[in-house]
Amino acid sequence: IMVPLRAIAEALNFELGWDGEVQRIILGKDISLTIDEDNYVYGATSSLQLGVAPVLIEGRTFVPLSFFKQVVEMNNAYVFEGQIVIDNGEIMN
Repeated sequence: IMVPLRAIAEALNFELGWDGEVQRIILGKDISLTIDEDNYVYGATSSLQLGVAPVLIEGRTFVPLSFFKQVVEMNNAYVFEGQIVIDNGEIMN
């Protein structure tokens, strides 16, 4: 499931930065991702591949839903009854 990065990141109070020259997005202080590259960088030197690269569609960046759980390290990131749920509440399995 691909979800819109900006809308969700802003709802979670993350700041976003954009480097158009290399198509890189900076999320918060230490997370970055590059359009069409399955390499999500977080922390000082850690990176993770999620099997799906972020994509740019009509000027909007979409990332896999798992990005918020595995890279941003939110407790929950899932779809329930047609709604996207991303939060740090009690971990749902």
